[in-house]
Amino acid sequence: MRTAMSDDFVTQFGYDYLLPTYDYYGDIGLTDLTLIVGFPHSSHQEQTEYCPGIQSEMFAGLYEPIWDGGVNGTPYNDDNLFAAYMYEVVTRYTPYVKFWEIWNEPGFDYTCLLYT
Repeated sequence: MRTAMSDDFVTQFGYDYLLPTYDYYGDIGLTDLTLIVGFPHSSHQEQTEYCPGIQSEMFAGLYEPIWDGGVNGTPYNDDNLFAAYMYEVVTRYTPYVKFWEIWNEPGFDYTCLLYT
């Protein structure tokens, strides 16, 4: 079974919101789940426009270091919003998820033609 849990969703409802649902999946024998992750909430989205007029769909701070040794009370760098999101989702849902699908089917819809 393929399920999804975007950053947009967990920002609105919290990381633990779907834990009872995943417990239920286990109770009815669903195992080896795939979880689609990614898709930042607008407040976590990079503001760069790599193509004129089209805002990036990447997380802010994506290229910042992932780990910071616990400086702010978390093992991840709080400036890397994708690392923070993934850490929080993976630590909670690993007992239920076997496959992690990062950003389901990214396309070239918003790709600039740099060379014409």
